[in-house]
Amino acid sequence: MKALKFLALAALAAAPVVSFAQPNEPVTRAQVRAELVQLQKAHRAANAQRAAHDDVPGLGPIYAHS
Repeated sequence: MKALKFLALAALAAAPVVSFAQPNEPVTRAQVRAELVQLQKAHRAANAQRAAHDDVPGLGPIYAHS
């Protein structure tokens, strides 16, 4: 969860830089699709990492023992 929060914070911090770095030309459908595929792969990788921690016995949330 920390990694997800860190990635979201990094994306917010990089947003102003990216907005100035974009070209003025319109993007093609192929470029949009390629970016979408890249984002989907990153999302799957983040979910796979989180799911891997869920599969390990004994690594439940700390607050579950209250």
